[in-house]
Amino acid sequence: MRIIKFIVLLFLVVNSCYCQSINKIVYSEKGGEMGTDTIAMITKDSIIIKYLYKDIEIKQATEKVFWDSLIKSITINDIKKIQSTKSVQEIDLIDTSLIVETRNGNYGFYNGMIDRIKNMEVYNFMITIENKLREMTLKFHGK
Repeated sequence: MRIIKFIVLLFLVVNSCYCQSINKIVYSEKGGEMGTDTIAMITKDSIIIKYLYKDIEIKQATEKVFWDSLIKSITINDIKKIQSTKSVQEIDLIDTSLIVETRNGNYGFYNGMIDRIKNMEVYNFMITIENKLREMTLKFHGK
C-alpha cells in the first residue's frame, strides 16, 4: 500500500513539474520619455539583456540559486490571471511585456494589470527580474 501511495505521489510530482517546466523568460520594455527599447532573455544557463536603442548587449551566466528561486516563485496559472492592457507609449510611459516559455506553450501578458495584493506572486516575480537586470546593468557600467 505504501508503495502505491509513493508511486502516485511521484507521478503527481513529475506530472506537475512537466506542466510547469519553464525554459525561458522574456521580459521587455519599450517607450517612455527616454525611448527605451530593452529585451531580457533569462534561461537556466544565461541572462542576456539587449538595449536595442544603444546597441548594447550584456551577458551573464545564470546563478542556479537565482533561477531556481525565480521559477519556483510563480506558476503558469498565476501568469494566466494577468490581463493585458493597451499600449501606454502615447502618453510617454513604458510598455512592459513578459513571456514565459514552457514545453507546453508560451504564457504572458502585455502591460499587465498587476495588483500587488491579489497578484503578489507575479508582482514579486517581476520585481525580482527588474532588480536582477538593474544589478547587471550597474555592474556593466562599473557602478
